[in-house]
Amino acid sequence: MKKIIIFRTDRLGDYLIHSRPIYEIKKRYNYIKIVIICSKFNKKILKKLKYINKIIFYDEKASLIEKLQIFFKIIK
Repeated sequence: MKKIIIFRTDRLGDYLIHSRPIYEIKKRYNYIKIVIICSKFNKKILKKLKYINKIIFYDEKASLIEKLQIFFKIIK
């Protein structure tokens, strides 16, 4: 399965700007898995969207080890 990984760890407004193109990609290529890496705040909102297959929480204040764990979760 092909994946598109989108890394948006900033505020909600920045995600909203990109939400329509993400939706259109999923609509056109339904077989693609959409993975979003986002902030804790955005995760609460994004988990309600049906066209996102996986959400990974990214904490910018996390330790290096935690960031490496997130990295391996992303590429897995």
